[in-house]
Amino acid sequence: MSSLVLAALMVIMSLMIQDLSPKRVEAGGGGAPQWATFTLPNIQVNPGTKYIDVPVQATSTPVDGVDVVIQYDPTVLRLVDMDNSRPGVQAVMGNCPLPWVLHNDAPWEGAGEKGGPATDKIYVSAGRAFYPNAPVQLNCTLATLRFVPLTKGTSALILVPQIFDKYGVPVNDGTLAANNGQKLPLELINGQVTVGRPNSGKNNNDRRK
Repeated sequence: MSSLVLAALMVIMSLMIQDLSPKRVEAGGGGAPQWATFTLPNIQVNPGTKYIDVPVQATSTPVDGVDVVIQYDPTVLRLVDMDNSRPGVQAVMGNCPLPWVLHNDAPWEGAGEKGGPATDKIYVSAGRAFYPNAPVQLNCTLATLRFVPLTKGTSALILVPQIFDKYGVPVNDGTLAANNGQKLPLELINGQVTVGRPNSGKNNNDRRK
């Protein structure tokens, strides 16, 4: 067998083998020498688990603002609202030194809470003033998401990268970090939740502060 044929077979085999484990996704740009990193965990849920807490860890070069978009499978997990005073579904903000919460929401469809989350994503955004404050180093939990398991299965937890068109205009809501308004390159480490069996409770709209 010629080396050319052997190389072609190896390429075909590599395309057929799919790695379903969480992956690191590199996104963003701007030529910055340091990377901003966001991490989601891998969680195995034991039978009888009522709530699943998913921390969003942030370690970074100095930043003054972050936007995080997290995608999950709403057929496996129900996101629990952590703020009764606001419409929609909110996460619990963590201990990052970014005092301005700009976005914390997973919209609900329909009036009130008679429907369910309209999308399979939650948006969390926080920042601080450019001046006179200097950007800050992050080594913290940006937010914590609380889920109720709905059925046996696995839900990927995906940090959605922001995509830009050829003119540099964002075409989606995605994850980013900024230093003095300049986008930083990102390292996005996805996770997953594996549910052993469904939650026995019937009310998946429970709230717990």
